[in-house]
Amino acid sequence: MLSLVRPREAAERIGVSRSKLFEMLRRGEFVAPVRLSTRVVRFRSDEIDGWIQQRSQSRGQPQE
Repeated sequence: MLSLVRPREAAERIGVSRSKLFEMLRRGEFVAPVRLSTRVVRFRSDEIDGWIQQRSQSRGQPQE
């Protein structure tokens, strides 16, 4: 089953503030949200998990 989480929970899961999360979104550094209405966004839990996994796998490798 697809699980959607609020921005606050997404930020907590990756260890940043909500404002940092939205800054990362503007820079294209985090997964795109699902827009439910003009004022409501959610994030797919599986995409957050994938993002975390990708970041942990690239740990220690030189960044380009």
